[in-house]
Amino acid sequence: MSRSVISLDIIASDICGDLNDATLKHKFKITRHLINGLRRMNMFLAGKTEVKSILLQVSNVISLPCDFQYITKVGVRRPGSGCIAILSMVNETPRRQLSDTDTCTYLNNTWNGSALGPEYAFYNVWNIQGNFYGELYGRGRGVVNAGTYSVDQAEGLLYIGSNIPEDSEIIIEYVGNGISNGVTMVPMELKECLEYYAKWKFYADRDPRMSAMNNDLYKKEYNVLKRYYNNRTPLQIAVAVNAAISPSNY
Repeated sequence: MSRSVISLDIIASDICGDLNDATLKHKFKITRHLINGLRRMNMFLAGKTEVKSILLQVSNVISLPCDFQYITKVGVRRPGSGCIAILSMVNETPRRQLSDTDTCTYLNNTWNGSALGPEYAFYNVWNIQGNFYGELYGRGRGVVNAGTYSVDQAEGLLYIGSNIPEDSEIIIEYVGNGISNGVTMVPMELKECLEYYAKWKFYADRDPRMSAMNNDLYKKEYNVLKRYYNNRTPLQIAVAVNAAISPSNY
């Protein structure tokens, strides 16, 4: 029986071969590009959508989980006490614009209990070590501050501003698309599209001509796949994907 699925690891190795990277020094970066490309495709692959939260140590640049689609809440957790000050809420919640100084005051007032407000749950919370917290609750009005954090949606990165205390924890509630680090097998028909995407991103700051060429090829292949999957019913897609990752197929 011909194999209907292929691992991201094999695709990454194949790309390294195309790049004459015999030592595989670029394999980790290529794999990250492949995961980001798969996350984009998952919007028409009938992947499940779920709300989850992750608790992370503060860093200037945080890589968001590979199943990330978009953020619904961001909070700052005070070390030791577990108090959470909410920085941003979903769009329909009123938000207040703060300066950097205002943000620091807001965090401290929320943590010490002098700026009480309604509680909002962060659902399905895990930390990076895999410990499960269930639900955690944040207080305060939803606020926004351009210097506090920003999100690079395409690359799946969260940038944290310097006005957040270094010993804090960031809690992110987000909508996920069902892709996890454990998902390494993808349907074979995605291989070319994923390769073009990874090469487009890889060459972005190295070779503009090669980057543009792979971007064009990626867009064409992406549109072909999108039409292919969108012309099938959700039931047909679910059956096909389940069959593709069945142990009997590899």
